[in-house]
Amino acid sequence: MPFVITEACISEKAADCLDVCPVEAIYYEEDLPSQYLKYVNKATEFFEKQ
Repeated sequence: MPFVITEACISEKAADCLDVCPVEAIYYEEDLPSQYLKYVNKATEFFEKQ
């Protein structure tokens, strides 16, 4: 799974992202559905350790 998500993937759902990321799997933080908010801190902690 890639760690770097490009702007094209987020804003355009570019076709080159489809192989590694299912549709509707990438969101800007402010657009994140409420059921996923609990994972924001966990993701931040994970990537700060990388």
